[in-house]
Amino acid sequence: MNKFKQKGAVKHMTAEQLKIVIAVMSVLLVIVVVGFFWYVRKAASSAQVDVGILNSQIRAATRLIYKTNIDVKQGDCLTKEMVEGVSDLVNVDPSLLLSEADFGKIAAVDIPKGSIVMANMVSMDIAANYRERECSFIWLSSNLLNNDFVDIRILFPNGEDFVVIPKKSIKSPDIANNNVFLWLTEDEIERLDSAVVDANLHSAKLYTTRYVRPAIQSASTVTYQPNSSVMALMSSNPDVVDQAKRSLSAEARRGLETRIAQFKQANPDFVLEDTLEVLEQRRLEAGAYTDDTSANAGASADNPNMEANQLDTVGDADATGEDTGEDGVVYVD
Repeated sequence: MNKFKQKGAVKHMTAEQLKIVIAVMSVLLVIVVVGFFWYVRKAASSAQVDVGILNSQIRAATRLIYKTNIDVKQGDCLTKEMVEGVSDLVNVDPSLLLSEADFGKIAAVDIPKGSIVMANMVSMDIAANYRERECSFIWLSSNLLNNDFVDIRILFPNGEDFVVIPKKSIKSPDIANNNVFLWLTEDEIERLDSAVVDANLHSAKLYTTRYVRPAIQSASTVTYQPNSSVMALMSSNPDVVDQAKRSLSAEARRGLETRIAQFKQANPDFVLEDTLEVLEQRRLEAGAYTDDTSANAGASADNPNMEANQLDTVGDADATGEDTGEDGVVYVD
């Protein structure tokens, strides 16, 4: 009897414990389910934040870039018709990319079709006071092409050489007829006109020197000084006086005229022949001539009053094995 009661108690206690276990498991299940849904919501919220951050980063990295739809040549004026604007992910400072403010500038390098145009690929705004001028009085290098960059220089009979107009892009060169078009500002036109007068008065030559790599080569410094009449015009013309007065020096101009007069007085029979054509012929026929140092010595003796700078040039040429022609110009074989 006692044994039966003990077995019933054990069974009764086991049922109670089972209920407790079930209750605990139910609570744990509820906690797990609630925790799971809380975690999912938190993860979704975090993912939304991450997506928002990524979208912000994408928007920040998206740039309006311009790609060329044609081949743009160096010296061409860049217009909107030459490019196509697209939005793309580019990890580049916006200031380095082409902007609408850059349209109308000149291409500093060749830009192939489909290339992204950077701001440093264009330069030189077309100034409002630019004028196109046809020039047939400048000796053109035989290898010039359209949009090449050149210096316009003047060579005086005494060997002095000055930069009249630096780094100018030439347009439609006609080498056979020695004709070219230039885009010039008002002060450049006046300076070139003065150089033309100088060339006629002093048997000087206006000629070009080409920039080999214009994209990385800086412009030469203007060293030519217009004559007094042109300076007077600049002083009376408000459109050019601001730029002209920074580069002009009346004293330097007077010094140049004095040196030319002294040279002419000392060498009345000296004439600067077609120097540039001869130089070009020498380049084309390199190796066809031989040095004649004895003739050089005789030519130097015939001109004892030649200015020191010309004598030095001749001396240097003889020392290096260069050939000096009868017109006083040093040729390099």
